[in-house]
Amino acid sequence: MEALRLEIEELGSGDAKFFGGKYTGGIHLMQIPKEITQCIKYLMDNDKSINSYLEIGSAGGGTAYVFNKFFDIKTMVLIDDNFMEQGKLRKDILAGINYSEFIGDSQSREAVEFVSDLDRTFDIVFIDASHTYAGASADVINYSQFVSPGGYLIMHDVFGEPGVRKLFSSMKNSREPASIMEFVDYNHWYPMGIGVIKRI
Repeated sequence: MEALRLEIEELGSGDAKFFGGKYTGGIHLMQIPKEITQCIKYLMDNDKSINSYLEIGSAGGGTAYVFNKFFDIKTMVLIDDNFMEQGKLRKDILAGINYSEFIGDSQSREAVEFVSDLDRTFDIVFIDASHTYAGASADVINYSQFVSPGGYLIMHDVFGEPGVRKLFSSMKNSREPASIMEFVDYNHWYPMGIGVIKRI
């Protein structure tokens, strides 16, 4: 686990003072290293067949880069409105990685249709767009339908953002304990949390 965390830290942070990590730059990862490390390790230990990835809210593409690095991702689809400044970095950060993307509001009919028209499901659907309860709920409703049987719905900020935390707590209470995991670095100055729900 420690070696994996160090490897992820070497990739670079979106803001080393805020997220942690060795330096600001590289892939500009907007994740707390310990949290994303625990998530990746959990998936590596439990599922070797992850090869498709849908991300809602990609910013600079750092999270997508990490999943592509540690899994054999053959199909990668990203949705982002490019509202964040980091969106300008995505093309360079993901250079050499095959992906398709929709630029626009993840909650728009066009965004959902873009994914629906692909006529497929994904082993991972990673949601990290709106941090309001209503916005995160809409993204879960819109995109959880695209999780493959046995695949994973993953949500960022399930601890640090009140709206997302409320949503994830309600989802936890409605599921079997074995189907849900939560990774939070309580030693970080501002824990964010990553929630993982396995589709049965």
